[in-house]
Amino acid sequence: MDHFNPNDAQYFFGRDFFIEELYQATKNRNFIPILGASGSGKSSVVFAGLVPRLQEDGNWLFTYFRPGSARDPFSTLPDPFYALAEALVPLYRLEIDSTNEITQAVDLSDEFKNGNTSLSHVFSNIERKHPKQRLLLIADQFEELYYCDLDTQHKFLDLLTSNFSQNKNLGLFSIYKLSPVLVITMRTDFLGNALSYPNFADILRKNDTKIRSMNRQELTEVIEKPAHKLGVAFESGLVELILDDIEAKPGNLPLLEFALIELWNQGNSKELTHKIYNKIGQVQGSLARYAE
Repeated sequence: MDHFNPNDAQYFFGRDFFIEELYQATKNRNFIPILGASGSGKSSVVFAGLVPRLQEDGNWLFTYFRPGSARDPFSTLPDPFYALAEALVPLYRLEIDSTNEITQAVDLSDEFKNGNTSLSHVFSNIERKHPKQRLLLIADQFEELYYCDLDTQHKFLDLLTSNFSQNKNLGLFSIYKLSPVLVITMRTDFLGNALSYPNFADILRKNDTKIRSMNRQELTEVIEKPAHKLGVAFESGLVELILDDIEAKPGNLPLLEFALIELWNQGNSKELTHKIYNKIGQVQGSLARYAE
């Protein structure tokens, strides 16, 4: 399932406490790694929670990349340098067409790989173009980096972390008023990969923010509040039944999202019923039924 995006913020519920925690972290940290199990909602809480919360401040600039979203043309491996360059170039090359934008991204990627350009240099160019805005750089699904060879992993991690100076007294990263903030989301089952490189491990272990599974009250908000915004009710007892079905399942949010979409598609515009829920196979059976 796709994660929630900023345009979905009005329907994103259940993570208010965690969103506020991330928002406060942007005030005194410029590196915020978010770790959680697969399906725990890491990407959604950033894109539909933190980003809209920062947009309310009115002075933020946003861009994002996935380390595995671009491929090295000479191999089948991901090219995280190009993915990063592709996210940054449009922020300081404001009036170039798409073809030149690709060329600029290739050039910047090569500069990164060869160690000829630092992130701080690129951030300075962006700041000159956007002097009153602060940059939030999001590295989503950061575990994709670990499909690269070790040399690429280490060079890329060095590129990212070299921009940030650590305040050893606080165990945080010192920032100035318009300092860029890097947020990464990563699955916890890749934590061993991340900790295997000491340069990155020392930074990660002092700064990571772990996202837990939702409790019953939070899951209730996820189920009920979007429907209420659309004027749709649940038949008595149905929400409790869905909660019982989903609560004990790890990484349950994608499965819950899929079941609710199927329930919505099969139901009527006023009430979602036990009959329709049973028809779609309940939470566990909805995906299997759809696959058939």
